[in-house]
Amino acid sequence: MKQDAPLNHFLYLLPSETAELARETENAVGIQYGVPLTEAVQHEAPWMSWLDAALLAGYLPDLDSMSMYIKAWHMWTVRKFGEFRAERADGDAEGVATGCAKHYRDLARALESCARELEALEADIPRSVSF
Repeated sequence: MKQDAPLNHFLYLLPSETAELARETENAVGIQYGVPLTEAVQHEAPWMSWLDAALLAGYLPDLDSMSMYIKAWHMWTVRKFGEFRAERADGDAEGVATGCAKHYRDLARALESCARELEALEADIPRSVSF
């Protein structure tokens, strides 16, 4: 899916708070919220990847926003399931439930894999021995 405009993942903030946060971000890293994606990812900084630049410009959600999105999607899915059941459209209800559950499980497997990789990397850090 083509993303032509930044995501509004500051929905829980007042407009004045969103504007202030965007100004602070621009002042701190030199990336203006809403700048074209091609311009944002060309920003050079030793501590920042192109993904960081895309996030700061508003084209990618942060992890908290993704968590909120998943919870909101789940609420919508449960509501649609209930609507289909009330309409006696059991096939549609089943499709919504099984389809979404499959996506949740795929996402959970991907996240578990990432967590295991980080834990393995962390396990390689030498530990000091205390007596």
